[in-house]
Amino acid sequence: MTASSSTRHPDVQDTNQVRPSKVDSSAKPFTLDQELKPFGTWVNDTIWVPPKDTSKEMAESMLKQPGLFTPMAERWEGIVESHRDSFTQVREIELNKASIRLPKGRLFVSITERENFDSITDTIPACVQTRLDEFLAGPGAEKGVNVYYLKPLCIEVDDDLHFTCRKDIIAAMEKIQQEVFAQYNRLFCFRRSEQLARKVAHCLLAVPREIANYAIRKRKRALDNYQAQLEFN
Repeated sequence: MTASSSTRHPDVQDTNQVRPSKVDSSAKPFTLDQELKPFGTWVNDTIWVPPKDTSKEMAESMLKQPGLFTPMAERWEGIVESHRDSFTQVREIELNKASIRLPKGRLFVSITERENFDSITDTIPACVQTRLDEFLAGPGAEKGVNVYYLKPLCIEVDDDLHFTCRKDIIAAMEKIQQEVFAQYNRLFCFRRSEQLARKVAHCLLAVPREIANYAIRKRKRALDNYQAQLEFN
């Protein structure tokens, strides 16, 4: 499903601003009202869903963050910012009317922004691609127009669509987050043990090392004094 949102004022009635579209020669072009009429509205802000199977990578990033006693919540916020490109944008939208497959009401969709359209692997119908190309070449090229690829979060069972609810999304996010935190704790304990072992070894070797260095310095002073005496004679 492809959608677009524009900053154009809803009262604009200039027909030159929107080029009518039609799928084939026998179809009637879309009217201006159809072009500008929104099919849905955003309900809430974006939810950033972390990717799966990257617990170790994100835990490593958490270890690199400064501050030994930084709360886990703050460390997670840093992960969201540093790994934003790998997170999935999920947002709730309210459809003003039902379509062929989607019911009227609220549902969650994943969002792919215009600059990432090349990453879309779904099969897009030719008529939808044609309409999108027309829009991008016309109104979509204007400043202030945002174009998104929206994919409903649902599974299809026979002829029925079962949509993902907020509770399911939060549960999935918490599961991934706990996996990252568990990986972070394991790495943290291992690294701390490794650092402690190095410090203990350093302390144990400090005395013998200092004795050896003292002997080397003493011998060097003796050689320097002997060399100076030979040069004087």
